[in-house]
Amino acid sequence: MTGQVIKGWDQGIKTMKKGENAIFTIPPELAYGESGSPPTIPPNATLLFDVELLSWTSVKDICKDGGIFKKILTEGEKWENPKDPDEVLGILSDPFIFCSWNFKLVN
Repeated sequence: MTGQVIKGWDQGIKTMKKGENAIFTIPPELAYGESGSPPTIPPNATLLFDVELLSWTSVKDICKDGGIFKKILTEGEKWENPKDPDEVLGILSDPFIFCSWNFKLVN
């Protein structure tokens, strides 16, 4: 997902391969621009980053419309998925929410 860091990082990281080490020189317009990020980064600063890409987790837009994103944390078993009218049991784990759920798939 882009937009969570400065534009220079978004653009630079996409060009890297696993295990690669690079130095990014990011101009102000792809970093913090005229405002900077006080008190650490002054206005119009060109930033240098020594970056090593260790790994990543792929995130999939499962509806292909930006509505639902899926990041697999642990691979499942077998090849089957739940179908109508299967009962589904699961656990929702979130830093702020923890609940379990059970529901029946419907059309």
